Amino acid sequence: YINVPDYPSTIAVADVDDDGDKDIVCALVGLYSPNNKVAIMLWNSGTKTWETTTKTVGYGPRVFIGDANTDGKNDIICSNYRDDTISILLWNSGTSDWKSQIVLPLGNGPSNPIIKDFNHDGKNDIAVANWDDHDVSLLYWFEDNTPPSITINNPIQNGNYSAAPTFNVDISDNYYIHKKWYTLNANPTKHFFTSNEPISGWASVPDGTVALNFYANDTAGNEISESVFVNKDSIAPFHNKTESPPDPSL
Repeated sequence: YINVPDYPSTIAVADVDDDGDKDIVCALVGLYSPNNKVAIMLWNSGTKTWETTTKTVGYGPRVFIGDANTDGKNDIICSNYRDDTISILLWNSGTSDWKSQIVLPLGNGPSNPIIKDFNHDGKNDIAVANWDDHDVSLLYWFEDNTPPSITINNPIQNGNYSAAPTFNVDISDNYYIHKKWYTLNANPTKHFFTSNEPISGWASVPDGTVALNFYANDTAGNEISESVFVNKDSIAPFHNKTESPPDPSL
């Protein structure tokens, strides 16, 4: 037996780490709550043992193995039934690991994916039947090396603020935005957001120059950042009012 960390579902068998040995990939779906992992069991021909690792995908995954980007290497593809998305884990020969998942939307209730060159352009594509929609999603492979764009409308450069300003940023991409977040100064804490809102963590930042760093990445893994510098002054101005003493003759 090979132990896996959660309730297993569909499995696929192929060489996923490009070492010539067949490996096992198992979708983990959970029992009482949905899971968003796959267990990857790599065969070690030297020790004759299985080495298990997990990767994050969408919720309710169904796993398939194939060459998604036509580079001659097997990748891991999961149609995520509860998310109505597909997760693609591309093998990176340079790091001997998988890149961060590419997440793309599908129809409702996607089933197992298949890989084939459907439009005869020499590159593999992905097809997924959507059970609840009674249709099929066709995903044509393309090379997206263009990061998203970020335009910071507010706060303004070198603006003075006492209370936390409400930021206003426009973020766009040729295809799909994956995540958006910001950081304050050199603090590594990521504040993820979906809409414009007051800056979180403003109260903990000392007065002075504050760097607001906005980030965005797309589903192809391209990332970009833009920063704006503002001045925080939370101390109310002090006004020393001098009054003349009362006139004793009055």
